[in-house]
Amino acid sequence: MNQIGLLYWLKILQSFGKDSPVIIVGNKADQHILDIDQRGLQKKYPQIKGFYETACNRELKNGIPELEAKIIQEISQLEHIDDILPLPWFNVKQGLEKLDRDFIPYRDYEKLCEDQGIKKEDSQRVLIRLLHDLGIVLNFHDDPRLENTHVLNPEWVTNGVYKLLNDAELIRDYHGILQLTMLNRILDRQRYPKDKHLFIVDMMRKFELCFNFDTDEKFLIPDLLPKNEPDTGNWDNTLAFEYHYDVLPGSIISRLIVRMNQWISQQTYWRSGVVLAKEGNRALVKSDREDRKIMIRVTGKEDTRRNLLTAIRSHFDYIHSTIPGIKAEEKVPLLNYPDIPPVDYQWLLALDRKNIETTFIPGLTEEIDIRKLLSGISSIKQKQILYLDRSKHDSYSERTRKPAPKPMTKEVFISYSWATESKEITDRLDEAFQAQGIEIIRDKKELGYKDRIKAFMERIGRGKCVIVVISKAYLESENCMFELLQIAKNGQFSDRIFPIVLSDAKIFKSKDRIKYIQHWEQEIKELDTAMKSVDNANLQGFREDIDLYTEIRNIFSGLVNVIKDMNVLTTNIHLESEFSAMIEAVTAKLEE
Repeated sequence: MNQIGLLYWLKILQSFGKDSPVIIVGNKADQHILDIDQRGLQKKYPQIKGFYETACNRELKNGIPELEAKIIQEISQLEHIDDILPLPWFNVKQGLEKLDRDFIPYRDYEKLCEDQGIKKEDSQRVLIRLLHDLGIVLNFHDDPRLENTHVLNPEWVTNGVYKLLNDAELIRDYHGILQLTMLNRILDRQRYPKDKHLFIVDMMRKFELCFNFDTDEKFLIPDLLPKNEPDTGNWDNTLAFEYHYDVLPGSIISRLIVRMNQWISQQTYWRSGVVLAKEGNRALVKSDREDRKIMIRVTGKEDTRRNLLTAIRSHFDYIHSTIPGIKAEEKVPLLNYPDIPPVDYQWLLALDRKNIETTFIPGLTEEIDIRKLLSGISSIKQKQILYLDRSKHDSYSERTRKPAPKPMTKEVFISYSWATESKEITDRLDEAFQAQGIEIIRDKKELGYKDRIKAFMERIGRGKCVIVVISKAYLESENCMFELLQIAKNGQFSDRIFPIVLSDAKIFKSKDRIKYIQHWEQEIKELDTAMKSVDNANLQGFREDIDLYTEIRNIFSGLVNVIKDMNVLTTNIHLESEFSAMIEAVTAKLEE
């Protein structure tokens, strides 16, 4: 490998592994030396812990003992490496390692725990998560598709997946379309019995390596699609958006194809791209590995095509959030000026927030209209403020009456349940913010007939400021919790949310929070039972629901712990002060 290839892999490691230690090894040292700029690389990538040259020629100094010592040294410095395990836990770990099997039923693991006196289900789950994180076993107890198989040998899964991804016949003759019956030929029958074939495929589905194609017997693997781009039609007069990367992993476009498979237009896809369709609009999404960018072009109805672009961007936002070190810059191409580099999207937003209407772009002799350029990408509305009818709230109308309101120039999103108390608080809050010239973006004002609810919820998740009205109904609503998940996935969760916690939410005591976990576990159980009574071919869409419930259950404690740790003030304090503390905090955030 030359230094250019090495740089690519170092960037990939940095994207996925962040600051994980790296050791660079040059093999066949008896035939050629490791000729790279070691000092320069270490300055650029401080996670590099050393360079070693090895050879298999035993007559020479082969460098392997030195490499082995360095690996041991680095492992000894890893976090948690010296943590002490309770003896029963250690005995379970050793018992699993001694089993000469690739996998066991989860019930066998529970029996091993019980034999060691670990009888509480919560303790068993904590231990299995620890063993999973250490790479000793694989267990996905939170996924109904995978929960009953406890993998003792992680390489059993990895090798099975690689067998599929490297099968010449599947690539050459079937172009990545996998029939479940093909696994009889591809996988070794002794190591991979027939009743575990679907488990291997389900693992690929979990990690967005494939998706159902027509039925549960047929799957498409984007990484095995043909490389040639088909004729995708005319893409004049389109919305345009791009992501530019320092390094572009091939998995990003593959995962996008998997995540949006139900929107694929007329089976138009290839290894590096896809055509999507929704509401009479079409989108071309393709990856350019050489230029390290992903291009999006959307054509169709001018009043709805933005919805399709928003949906695509929300999926990319999620994919990026799962790759810790990825650097994805959002760009807006100037399609009328193909020789001018795309403009930074965040820079355009910053200019717009300062009410700068036009700007010069290097290479152009005329100014561009910022709002016109942004209007197709995200909703930018300037509304006239409504004068308030305070007579509805006589108890505080006179003492809080203010001068004529300011023009509206700012937006704040609100996430709330439609339950009576939540809605009343939201209405009062809306009025208070409008009086300060701050627009509250909420569903009843923004969503028109047949507008996409999910796209609006994803838009809330990207908001710079999101007021969250937490109630019991909110925490038990899949739509409300979906919005909370979207906020979390877009980063800076605690910085962007401004919570109000209603009295019925009861999130401040552990025993009360547990009830919400139980609620979502019951939702998962009931849906899973219902799904088992229906033919697999008729379950499209239901798996996404059970995945959402599972994700809510898994992340619930973390999100609510952040909220309960905030001084959110009581509802009465907010009402009596007309939300002054919240307005002050939100205003400060908007001005950042």
